Amino acid sequence: MNPEENKPQENLPVSETPVSEIPTETVPASPAAPETQAPPDPQVIVEKGVAHYVGFAFIVLFAVFFFFIPGISFTYLLSNVVVLEPAAVWILTAIFSVILWLILKLKIKGLKRPTYIYLGFCVFVFALLVLIYVLNENSNIFSGIFKCLGF
Repeated sequence: MNPEENKPQENLPVSETPVSEIPTETVPASPAAPETQAPPDPQVIVEKGVAHYVGFAFIVLFAVFFFFIPGISFTYLLSNVVVLEPAAVWILTAIFSVILWLILKLKIKGLKRPTYIYLGFCVFVFALLVLIYVLNENSNIFSGIFKCLGF
C-alpha cells in the first residue's frame, strides 16, 4: 500500500455553493438480483380448417331445416290441394312455423322450454315424414317437398 493514500486529505478546496444548488444525479437502482421470468403458460392453438366451417354450415342448415319442417310439411299438404308457386310456399312455410313457435311460446312460459318442445315437435314431424316415406312405396314425399319449394 502506498502511504500517501492513507493520509487524510486536508487541503481540499471547499465548495462555497449551497447544498440546494448542487445538482444531484439520479442513479438508477441496480437490481440486486436479476429476476428470472417464468416461462409463459402453454397455449393450445387450434387451427380451424375447412372441416370446421363445413360442419358449422351443416349445423346452421339443419337448424333452419328443423325450425321450418312443420311449416314445410303443412305447406306441402296444402300444395297437394291447391297449386302454389315456390315463393308462396316459402312465405307460407315461414309464417306457419313462426306462428306455431309463437303459440308454444305463449302457452308455455319461458324461452328455453318452449324452444325445446318445438324442436322436439320438429324432430317428430321429420320422423313422421320419414316413416310415411318408408311405408308408402308409391309416394315420394321428400322429392315432392323439394319440388314444391322450387328446387
